[in-house]
Amino acid sequence: MTTQSTTDLPIPLAGEADHIQDMPQDRDYYEDNGFMLLAESGDDDICLWTSAFIFRSPEGGQWLVRDGRMQCTFLIVSPKERRGKGLYDNDFVREGYHYSDYESANALGVIQKPDRVIWDIGQRQYICAPPVWQVKGSHAGVDLDLRMEQSAPAIWQWGPWESCRERGEGGFEVFVKGSGTIKVDGATYRIEKAHGLHEHALLGQSWPLTTTMREHPFYWTSIHTDDLRVFHFQVPSKGIDAGLVRVDNRTLNYMPGSSATVSFVALEHWQDPRSGLNIPSKWHLTMSSPEGLLDAGITGHGRGYYHYNERIGLIVSVWILGVANGAFDFPDGRRIPVKDGLACVNWGRTILVAKESLRGPIL
Repeated sequence: MTTQSTTDLPIPLAGEADHIQDMPQDRDYYEDNGFMLLAESGDDDICLWTSAFIFRSPEGGQWLVRDGRMQCTFLIVSPKERRGKGLYDNDFVREGYHYSDYESANALGVIQKPDRVIWDIGQRQYICAPPVWQVKGSHAGVDLDLRMEQSAPAIWQWGPWESCRERGEGGFEVFVKGSGTIKVDGATYRIEKAHGLHEHALLGQSWPLTTTMREHPFYWTSIHTDDLRVFHFQVPSKGIDAGLVRVDNRTLNYMPGSSATVSFVALEHWQDPRSGLNIPSKWHLTMSSPEGLLDAGITGHGRGYYHYNERIGLIVSVWILGVANGAFDFPDGRRIPVKDGLACVNWGRTILVAKESLRGPIL
């Protein structure tokens, strides 16, 4: 991961294709092309994550398959009346990530056309024509017809594609705004004004998840309002606690090595009866620099989770849908309030190491 935000790089159309041929054949490989949306629809709040994946490993490598493909649909729908009341045992949609969900390499087609790149897997298409993307089709009983448009410069936190082979990683996250429909279980959720992120990331052997998250959990957090967007990423084992704020058509960086300070603290936990996990459910986020101060509390009111399977262990990834309240203060005294801004907090950690010994985990 880069230690500074490279937001001045455009998103090239050719870069939206897969990059598996750019990387050494004898090294672990992971690539995703996915979309996270936070939306309101009638009386409900919605958190959606859908993505196509490529996994490849040499013999004895990181992943459980030599050359596999997968897609995931992950959907939380929680009533607005639950806002501020804490987590509860809500139902959610999840399909993907389990070992049985791996498919063969030819299950995914990546089609390059002059004006777009299409990732085609199963009955769903991810249509990339930056600065516009579409997701169409059905998976896990969820039928999507969504259009998303870039709403800020890309965050090249994994670095540019051109040098991904040397670094072993590459890719970006970019804020998007979206609209369309989500159909599931006989209901149609009409989305007119959604905010979220598009992620296209390639990670090689630089991110062994079981070891990275064994002693400390990671956080990936975003907050979205009409006036402000926040991205925060915390990986204690790598010394990363950073973020950015998009406000007034500017991207304010809160990155390692700068004069910024970042704090993200869990205030409350909730015992999840479905997973058996004691998961964080309420947080306080502050991001301070000479350019401004973000001070916000986040309270979850819906959750879901899935697992990453690696050869040496198992990681749980819990997504919490919530709302943020607080403010962003400029040095000149101006204040932008944050009132029930939809938030997504992704919390994860290693929950099993495949082999243990009397001397400790075998990694």
